[in-house]
Amino acid sequence: YSFLPAVTSALTAVDSGAFYRYPCLQATRLETAPTINGIVTSSEWQTASTYKPLLSFNQPEGYALDLPVEIFLGWDDIYLYLAFKVYRTARNVLPEASTAGKGENIQSTDVWARDCIEVMLDVKAEGKNAFNFAGNYKSDYSDYRIQPPLRAAWNGIWKYKARATDFGWEGELAVAFKDMEAETPVSGETWRFDFVLNEKTPVDRLAALALPGKKGWLDVTRFSSL
Repeated sequence: YSFLPAVTSALTAVDSGAFYRYPCLQATRLETAPTINGIVTSSEWQTASTYKPLLSFNQPEGYALDLPVEIFLGWDDIYLYLAFKVYRTARNVLPEASTAGKGENIQSTDVWARDCIEVMLDVKAEGKNAFNFAGNYKSDYSDYRIQPPLRAAWNGIWKYKARATDFGWEGELAVAFKDMEAETPVSGETWRFDFVLNEKTPVDRLAALALPGKKGWLDVTRFSSL
């Protein structure tokens, strides 16, 4: 079962000469819910859908990211689940964070100040109920509602844990459908989704599944299909 069967990603040329990709992803229905403890194991995520290529915004724009990022997606009747692994250079393997490491929703832009990941969700791909989540390796996170209205505080209830590793960092998160004012999806239902790597160290590394369109970063119409 999945929101959407996996299909080939589409590429569309734009006037600037860059390539804007809008992948179609699937989220696998999980029989056993993963434990959200920040430790991404193959035993828990082996049946989840996986996705690796992120497009860089600055290394140069539109090319695959130099170091890999792995994304795992799944769902059940209650939660949407996501896990990730971020690989960094051996000389700068430890990410940075400017937060205290309380492991909670701190409702602060400090999460975005250093190395973080972002998850963007548009419920039922309607552009009416969309959210942004950002988390760092210290398990601190923040969020806001993209629509409606733009950038309104949300303070959603997320389960999120992350940790530093010998290759960089990794994490897991879960968000209940009811906390996004949504019903449990049915097979074949389509949402919009994007995953963003937003790192500042050792150099700026900004990459996502889909590059932003002419309307900007928070234009939900340019998100990937899920």
